[in-house]
Amino acid sequence: MATPLAGLCISNISVAVAQTTEQISAAKDILAKTSPAELPSKAAQLVVNAPAKQKAAVASAVGQAVASLNPDMAPAAVAAITAKVPVVAPAAAAAAAGKLPGSAPAIAVAAASVPGVNAAEVRAAVIAAAPKQEARITSALSRAKLSSSPVAATQAVSAPAKQAETPRQRQPVAAPLPAAVSAPGAESSKEALDIPSLEIPKPIATRNEISVSGDFLYGQGSVTFPFGFSLAKGGSLAAPFVDTPDRKSDYIGGTISYSFGQAWYFDVSYAHGNSSGNFNLPSGGGDSKFTIDDDWYQGYVRYTFPALRGTRFSAYLRAGISYVQADLNDKSDSQGLYEQTDRIKDILGNAGFGLGYSLFSGSRLKTSLQLEGEGFYGHRSQDSRELLGGGANPSASIDNDLYGGIGRSTVRFEYHLGRSGLFKLFTEGGMEVKYTRINYADFGIGTLSELLWGPYAKFGVRYSF
Repeated sequence: MATPLAGLCISNISVAVAQTTEQISAAKDILAKTSPAELPSKAAQLVVNAPAKQKAAVASAVGQAVASLNPDMAPAAVAAITAKVPVVAPAAAAAAAGKLPGSAPAIAVAAASVPGVNAAEVRAAVIAAAPKQEARITSALSRAKLSSSPVAATQAVSAPAKQAETPRQRQPVAAPLPAAVSAPGAESSKEALDIPSLEIPKPIATRNEISVSGDFLYGQGSVTFPFGFSLAKGGSLAAPFVDTPDRKSDYIGGTISYSFGQAWYFDVSYAHGNSSGNFNLPSGGGDSKFTIDDDWYQGYVRYTFPALRGTRFSAYLRAGISYVQADLNDKSDSQGLYEQTDRIKDILGNAGFGLGYSLFSGSRLKTSLQLEGEGFYGHRSQDSRELLGGGANPSASIDNDLYGGIGRSTVRFEYHLGRSGLFKLFTEGGMEVKYTRINYADFGIGTLSELLWGPYAKFGVRYSF
C-alpha cells in the first residue's frame, strides 16, 4: 500500500506534523484488520518497516490511526513503537495525544518510560499537541520520575556525539538511523508504507469554526385551544374552557453557529411552523378549522468539552433564550357562525445537553449516534378575540406559565471535503418529541398538555479557519 508521508522535524521545543488524511487512512487500512491484542506490535512493525528517513512521519500517522481506531490501546501502541524505534517517541506520542487529549498524560508516560528516550523531548512534544493538558502531563511525568532524561540515552540512536553535547540544538528526526533500527529487508515488506520524496504541506492549524444548517420537522400531536374567554368578557353566560384538539405540523428553520477556540459556541436560530386541525364547537355548533403560524427566534451559548475529542464520545451543554410569536385563526364550517383570532407571545429560558457516540470514523466519512435533550420554562401572553353570529366581543388576555422538554435522537453523517478537511458536510436524521405543560390555574381550569412528535432532519456545512 502506498501513502505519501512527509518528514517530521522534532526538537526539545516543538513538533511539526505533516500528514494528510490519506496518509493516516493508509495506516488505518492495515491496522483495522488487526486484533486489539496485536495492535501495538503491528503498529511498531509498520514504523520499523518504513524507510529510515521517514520513520518519524510514519510513526505520527500510525499514532493517529491507532488513537482513532482503538483509543484504549494508544498508550500501549506508542510504547511499542518507541521500544522499537526510540528516536520517534516524540512524534508518535504527540500524534496520539493530539487525537486523545484526555489520554495525553498516559501517552507521555508510556513513551518516556522506554529506555533510550529523551523524556524532555517527549514532554515538549505532547504538551505542544495537547496544550490544555500541560499540568496533568507534567504531573504524570514527575510522579513517574521521568521529567528529564540523560542525553547519553539518546546519543547512540539519534545523534552523533558532537550533537549530543548540545541537546537544545534543533535536530531533525528524519535523519538516517543506524541499520540496527530497521530489520534487514524491512523496506521491501509488503506492509511497509511506501513513501515517495514529495513534500506534503503541513495541515493548517485552526481556531475558528462557523457552521450553517437547515432543519425540518414533520410532526403531529395535540395543542391547547382556549374557547369562550372573549365571549365571556362580552357577556356570554357560557364558562370558558380549554380543549386539546389534534394537530399536524411542519417546521422548517436554520441555524448559524460560530466558535473561537472550538470549545465555546454561539448559536442563533430561526424556525417557522405551520399547524392545522379541527375543533369541535360546543352546543352542537359543528366543526371549525384552525391554523397556527408560529415564528421562533433563539440564541444559545454551547460548551463542547474539548477533552473528549479523539475518543468515541462527544458531549455539550448549552443554555439560551427563546422568543416565540404565533397567530391562531379559527373559523367554523358555517360561514359567519364563529371566528377566533389570537395573538400569542412566549418568552422562554432553555437549558440542554447533547451526547454523541462514534460508530465509524474513516479518513473522510464519520458516523455517530446522537441524543439531545432540553428543558424550558417561561411565560405566555395571549390576546384572544372571538366573533359569534357576526357580533364582535372584547379581546381577552390569557396569561400562562409554561414548561416542558424536548428530546431528539438522530444518526449523524459527516463528510470531510478536500485534502485539508476544513470544509465538512453533515446531515442528521431521526425523531424529535416535544412535551409542554401550560398552567391555566388563574382561570380555575388547571394545567393542560401539548404534544408534538415526528421525524426530524438536518443538513449543513462546517468550515474551520
